[in-house]
Amino acid sequence: MGIRIANLEDTPQLMELFDGSLRNMAALQPWQWRGVPQKADFVQAAILDPNGMLYVWEENGRLLGMVSLFWKEQEESAIRFPCRYVDLDTLYVRPEAKGRGIGTTLYQAACQWAKAQGADRMELMTLGENRNARAFYGKMGMQEQQVILTTFLK
Repeated sequence: MGIRIANLEDTPQLMELFDGSLRNMAALQPWQWRGVPQKADFVQAAILDPNGMLYVWEENGRLLGMVSLFWKEQEESAIRFPCRYVDLDTLYVRPEAKGRGIGTTLYQAACQWAKAQGADRMELMTLGENRNARAFYGKMGMQEQQVILTTFLK
């Protein structure tokens, strides 16, 4: 079938996809992330958020990937310019479906949606250890703008 907008009937499968993303994060940074199952209300809130969009990739009734997005406004301040941007919150493709262009198609849909919202930019945060994600987003044309450094005290 391909790409489409998520709906509430997708909740059980979207919970699996969000869980897969969180498990990846927990595997890379076990001191920070818990690989706990996502709750239905979290997923449904993402589907229904008026400032967001959730696209899925479906084949034969099974969701193989998803991208969740939220537009945000940055207020003007003494040190910052105002802007409207889109936060790419989660892009996840099931391991068995990787390498087929699903992630690229979802990313391109995210860019189109961001442009349609009048966004100045689209941004995301990924873990420094997530080399695969960083390589993928680099191929999509994203550039590092900030780096967070950490000193562990315990």
